[in-house]
Amino acid sequence: MKRLARSLAVAAAAGSLTLLAAPASLAATSTTTASSCATFTASNSYGDGQITVCPTGGTSYQLSGYLETSMPDGGLWGPNCAGLDLFAGSTFLGIQETVCAQPGVATTKITFNNAATLSAMPTTATIQQVWI
Repeated sequence: MKRLARSLAVAAAAGSLTLLAAPASLAATSTTTASSCATFTASNSYGDGQITVCPTGGTSYQLSGYLETSMPDGGLWGPNCAGLDLFAGSTFLGIQETVCAQPGVATTKITFNNAATLSAMPTTATIQQVWI
């Protein structure tokens, strides 16, 4: 058992040194610039939201912002939820975030900062009611 622990410790140390010695061409780089990001706001009776979309390379994007709803709790019918949708032109890219009304709470708000894979850079955002 001690031999296994010692072998793992040596392997971990060797791996750390390998990472430190990686050539500069393999170093992580960010392709995101402030000018390449797009910010969208949406508001209707289901909720309010804002999302900033920044390309990070290829089909990868960083999404950040907030979504809130002031809808009443759905009671026995389940929660009332608002979803933040992204579109590229008329192409639906998906519901990116969802927030659901909470019993006894006037407004429910979430903030987010997530990585996502999208087929295209969004051009608009909308908010719709979703059922979970």
